[in-house]
Amino acid sequence: MSAVRLTEFVPQLTHYSIEQQSHPLPWSEKNFCSCQGSQYRNRLLSIADEAIGFSICQQVFDEITLMNIAVLPSFRGQGWGAYLLRDVIDYSKHKRLTLWLEVRASNHVAISLYRQYGFCEVGRRPNYYPCENKAHEDALVMRWQHAE
Repeated sequence: MSAVRLTEFVPQLTHYSIEQQSHPLPWSEKNFCSCQGSQYRNRLLSIADEAIGFSICQQVFDEITLMNIAVLPSFRGQGWGAYLLRDVIDYSKHKRLTLWLEVRASNHVAISLYRQYGFCEVGRRPNYYPCENKAHEDALVMRWQHAE
């Protein structure tokens, strides 16, 4: 098996293609590249030196938000999204942080994964995500907490 690496990274244009291929309406280049600084924990997943996915988190005090998680379409269905998610959960456990995320209400694959790892739905943001047809879609707000 090729070497799998998970490393800290600063979002740059060289990684933006993963974002573009992973989401129907990706973040803007400016938003993607602005996620840097001491409050961010960004991880890049590589196989044999090819970047295939990432997670972008922002930590504020005792909470961390998973703002973005992406895996190239050609690597989906192989457990790499779960690998990235476990990394975020392990960090949250170690630091005793409450972990938050928002997910499109229609993203049943992601919602199932999050529930499998102990996330619970705590709210809904109506019409939060834009859609390609100029409509909007609700976001589910989900939380994971370290069991005491």
